[in-house]
Amino acid sequence: AGSLYVAGGRGRGARSLRSVEMLDRRQPSWIRRAPMPEARDWPMASRLGDSTLCVCGGYGDARETGQ
Repeated sequence: AGSLYVAGGRGRGARSLRSVEMLDRRQPSWIRRAPMPEARDWPMASRLGDSTLCVCGGYGDARETGQ
């Protein structure tokens, strides 16, 4: 079973997002989770062990950093 998470990305005006959503495969429906502390526009996640999720990637607003 398990769940699929979608975190960050780009929203309107190419703004980086803090949002986190989880797909519960048993339902199936998307559930909003607590937002990330920092907006991330190219996040990557990897499972470490049985229950740890490592999230990393660029952060900040691309319009502010000029990237």
